[in-house]
Amino acid sequence: MTVSSGIPDSPPKSFMITDATSEAFRLVAPNSGSTVYSNKATIATANTDNVIGILLESVTAANQIKPVQTNGIGILRVNGASPTISAGQDIVATTGGIGVPAATASATLQRCIGTALQPASADDVLIEVLINPKNLVKGTA
Repeated sequence: MTVSSGIPDSPPKSFMITDATSEAFRLVAPNSGSTVYSNKATIATANTDNVIGILLESVTAANQIKPVQTNGIGILRVNGASPTISAGQDIVATTGGIGVPAATASATLQRCIGTALQPASADDVLIEVLINPKNLVKGTA
């Protein structure tokens, strides 16, 4: 699958990534006990994480300053094998900052990063996502 370059609507923001290692194109959330304004972030691990954007460069040591795309059209690594991801579907985080489709019948409120612009039917692929800076909350609770 080919993806075009993710051109943000505004320049990426710099965050100190507190994880020791991570690949690019993963979802990040404010570091535990931090706010978005502290500029400390960590790789998201759950659909309830307050995801703030997509990491644009790999992390090779803890506390590196890295660019994070917080709006526009971004490229995100997703798992789309089971269930598959359809264009137009809301995307949430799972382990390792990977994007997955939001559950449609969840009793837990989920924090969506945005909307898939491309489908995915395999794991560990890159797709374009329209990043919603409002961090939609979706669920039945």
